Amino acid sequence: MLIEKLKSINIDNIPSKNPSLTTYFSLSTNEKSSEKAFDSNDLCGLLVGLQQNKQLKENFTQEDFIAKSLKKFQNKIDNQEHIDVIQNMYFLNNMLPKLSPVMYLSNPKVDTKTKKSFLIFAQMLQASEQNEIKPQQLNFIEQEIFDLFNEYILDRKHDFKSHSYLPFLDDVFTQDFNKLLKNQHYFRNQIDRFLKFYMFTYSSQLALNIHDAPLEEPSPKKLYFILNHEKASSERKNLLNYGYKILASKAKKLFPYLSLLENISKVIDEKDLKYFHFKEISENETNLKILDNIRDLYRQAKSMDESVLRSSTLEEALQFLLNSTNEQFRTDKKAVLDRFLTAFEMQIAQPFFQTRGRAGKVLVMDQDTILLLTNLSIGTKSQLRFQELMKMFEIRGVFFDAKSQDALLELFERIGNIDRKSDSGDAVYVKSTI
Repeated sequence: MLIEKLKSINIDNIPSKNPSLTTYFSLSTNEKSSEKAFDSNDLCGLLVGLQQNKQLKENFTQEDFIAKSLKKFQNKIDNQEHIDVIQNMYFLNNMLPKLSPVMYLSNPKVDTKTKKSFLIFAQMLQASEQNEIKPQQLNFIEQEIFDLFNEYILDRKHDFKSHSYLPFLDDVFTQDFNKLLKNQHYFRNQIDRFLKFYMFTYSSQLALNIHDAPLEEPSPKKLYFILNHEKASSERKNLLNYGYKILASKAKKLFPYLSLLENISKVIDEKDLKYFHFKEISENETNLKILDNIRDLYRQAKSMDESVLRSSTLEEALQFLLNSTNEQFRTDKKAVLDRFLTAFEMQIAQPFFQTRGRAGKVLVMDQDTILLLTNLSIGTKSQLRFQELMKMFEIRGVFFDAKSQDALLELFERIGNIDRKSDSGDAVYVKSTI
């Protein structure tokens, strides 16, 4: 029972220093460079291995594999010039060709940032029945390369038991990732864009949900984008009320909020703890005192002034606790939050915002990302009603106002994937482009 575990917390359990974020988010306040949050190829390899229950043999190296591949062809082809052509076509710069998604497993070294990002995506990727991925339409040379690579693949049963902080996003991410795997050419072309989008929408929705409704089960919160060629005007209220400026102010508080949650989860040994789990606590005087006591202990451990506030509701108790951790960073550790926001903007959000004159920073989406989300939303169907497509976008954390929806229709008309059943706006269907 959660309240019984919380009751056991004492001053010795609360460290004076805040932990780095590992369970719920992948950024560190020390990471303020312009480097992206992860390497897409390496992250993709980890995810494919997880989803397919595969791993490479420990003795695998790219250099050894390339040497063995070329030797294999030398035993079958006499002309050295042909061997050189094969090497330049398939192993340029000592890189392996991605003949199948499982060949992303070939990346041997994964940096710390990518490993941290993988922990988030691994929580989002839920167990589902999947057939083994077979390469599609390989020529003779490619088949030989893949057959050799396949000798290095081992079965490894992975444990799918965790969920991310956003269960609603887990489901749609898993569906979309599996859809991509079924079209291997599209997978190769889109996996980098796909992963960048989902890291951004996860981070954004996490910030909005924890800030706006920490006790509630997470749900898609309004976040309005415009197409990257549209004008941003002050009349478009949704861009101001639910746009980048609001997101940035809430994303800045992720570090203190999640640091507190990491602290509590470690103390009570509850690895899957979320703030919305506090809703199961009965709202009575005894339990509210326990929560207020945790807040008081936290303030004492962080050398903060004692609070005289006492909670009258469960929501108030949690908010007082969150306010305390935010207060700590707002005073003596303000620079930490500034670095965190800089890291968020440069490593995660950069492809999704632009500065537009007096409108300031606004959320934008380019044509390629729009088409990717469109194709994933339509899935195996031949087409989808436009308004249904907008709902599918919103499930993924992407909202468009009326003007942007008109711009979307113009984009689809220009591409040629619109099917109008009548002159009525309700009878507009969007077709997949793959």
